[in-house]
Amino acid sequence: MKKLLLFFLFTHSLYAQMGLLSPYGVEFPRFSAAARPAPNNVGIGTMLFNTTNGTHQYSDGTTWRNISALPPAGTLHQTFRYDGSNWVGSNLIENTGTRIRIAVPDNIFFTSTVGIYNKGDEASFGLGVGSKYKGMFIEAVNTAIDAYSSNSYALQALTRDGGYSALFGGRMIIGKSINSYLEGGIEFRDDVNRGSLAFIGMRGTTELAVFGYGYNNYIQRWNINTGSICYVTTPTICSDIRLKKDFRRLSQSSEKLNQLEGYQYYWKNEKSPDLQTGLIAQEVQKIFPELVKTDEDGMLSVDYMGLIPHLIEANKSLSARIEKLETILSKEK
Repeated sequence: MKKLLLFFLFTHSLYAQMGLLSPYGVEFPRFSAAARPAPNNVGIGTMLFNTTNGTHQYSDGTTWRNISALPPAGTLHQTFRYDGSNWVGSNLIENTGTRIRIAVPDNIFFTSTVGIYNKGDEASFGLGVGSKYKGMFIEAVNTAIDAYSSNSYALQALTRDGGYSALFGGRMIIGKSINSYLEGGIEFRDDVNRGSLAFIGMRGTTELAVFGYGYNNYIQRWNINTGSICYVTTPTICSDIRLKKDFRRLSQSSEKLNQLEGYQYYWKNEKSPDLQTGLIAQEVQKIFPELVKTDEDGMLSVDYMGLIPHLIEANKSLSARIEKLETILSKEK
């Protein structure tokens, strides 16, 4: 009996130290964290099951390491997650060696106002952060977004079909700050190392303006309430002969101008209550069809600048008649 008992204790000791091979798998020796042997007292590669935290561990000669904390070997398709104390394998986050990506079989849902958010010294990145920042919010000390494309659009903002009003399609909203949209706009530079060249954006609450840094002032301002345009300098129109062909002299300018009627009127738009002076496009179209343009809504507009050459020719014709009359009168004296 004594020999049998000693044999039983011996085999149990072997089981505790070496593990048990059964039809169901390999059962490794089980120890609590306090009772497990020192890692330098066992051979490197010795494995056991830590009953304290429920993990398989192996000895590297100096410490016990969790087997599940080791990602696959190599640089591609490394997967990991954090279990509270170690980075362990996961199918949710994948490190390919050059980038980290999140891959899940279904949509990611968030129950709080913050979806994905990271706050650091340099920048913070968020998706669906709070009620103000729908979709994406990026905060940075300097440049929030750098967009680059070698052969296409660097940055494209679209609205899904049917997701916009009949008047406006996809839009990008640019504001001065997260609390104010006043004076927001787009700045243009020749390259990243030079100063600003021009700015297009809001000037206060009533004007859309173009600012020229070389001129150090606003060079054009459009009043968004009245439609008036203010130029700091005199606007010019390209008229170089090198841009033109098929010249024809004007004829009957005086007769045509005499058929036009000038009017004073008021716009039906209540935001433009001032008295106006001008022509009616439909009447001008009958006499000078080349000076009237029709937009996609059928609204007519007049090229008033195109009337100037006819006024010049009409004045020349009138001057010639006056000279002729003066000659006749001088002969009768």
